[in-house]
Amino acid sequence: MPDKVKEIPKKADICVICGNNIGPYVNACMRTIIAAVLLLLAVSMPMLAQGTYTQIDAPGAFNTTGFGINTAGEVVGSYSDGAGAHGYWLTGTVFTTIDFPGASGTILLGINDVGQIVGYTDDAAIGFLYDIQAQTFTTLEYSASTQTLPFAINNAGTIVGLVQDPVSGLAMGFELNGTRYKTVKAPGAPRTVLTSINNLDQALVLGDYVGARNKAGILESGNLRKLPPKGNREPVAINDNGAISGSYVVHQTDHAGFVVQNNTSRQIRFPGSQETFAYGINNAGVVVGFFYDKNTELHGFIWTPPTDAGKEIIGATSRLRSETQLLAAISAVLMAPSYALHSFCDERLF
Repeated sequence: MPDKVKEIPKKADICVICGNNIGPYVNACMRTIIAAVLLLLAVSMPMLAQGTYTQIDAPGAFNTTGFGINTAGEVVGSYSDGAGAHGYWLTGTVFTTIDFPGASGTILLGINDVGQIVGYTDDAAIGFLYDIQAQTFTTLEYSASTQTLPFAINNAGTIVGLVQDPVSGLAMGFELNGTRYKTVKAPGAPRTVLTSINNLDQALVLGDYVGARNKAGILESGNLRKLPPKGNREPVAINDNGAISGSYVVHQTDHAGFVVQNNTSRQIRFPGSQETFAYGINNAGVVVGFFYDKNTELHGFIWTPPTDAGKEIIGATSRLRSETQLLAAISAVLMAPSYALHSFCDERLF
């Protein structure tokens, strides 16, 4: 005679792992199991390859920064020497100084693929558009603002940045299309900046909340899609493939850069640096920024991803997709009939 099968009470919530009747504690049990599975999935994900770092130092400068990069790998930024702060345009190994007429300092922040650069002066905070071929400056001035600071420009000539409200003194983001300005405010944020725009007209919005973590989103066709908060990351740039670069606090005042694409994150830290800040990113995933060395001197840098980075990201994404399906299956098995999967989502377990 076969052993009698022990019947499980229909109303009991039995954990298939521990075999106990967990009843009202099913959520806590699920939380522990799911956390363990997620941890295993996280440690199984491979790290991306190191990539190549190239230091940028303008001739005769005692500090150099990098801010913008285009598809051809041309970089814009600023450097300082005994005469003050200057903007520069770097093509290959050739530095070209670009200074706004009469300004004591010039900072270049963005460059597109059709020979247009945006920046501002560091004294009167005058925003401008510079045409490389014509070698001409066009001043940017939003009529209802005391300051107009452009941060980025795409190939269609759309410019984004920030303007200052003359009444409240607070910053608002702006998008300039031709001669038409459109201001943008992140919900509930006293200060908003549009830091980047790609060729799909997706603009990166950063809301600065007093005493709280900054929040980011992507503005497209007038709709703001919030990005999920990730620790203390501050996104700065977005490319046409949806890759986002920026910086975050590692520990207290220690900063590192990052790149996120397809749910895969990569830390950017110049070898031997005290702190590293990542800014622009082009469609090849090449990042530009700056770092402080051990003597706290400032240098620009270019980070070039390894040639197999795309394959690694695709592989990681495929594994994540299959592992997510596995996790969903585990969740379904562990659920008692009286509990629905959406209840766990409502509790923000995932």
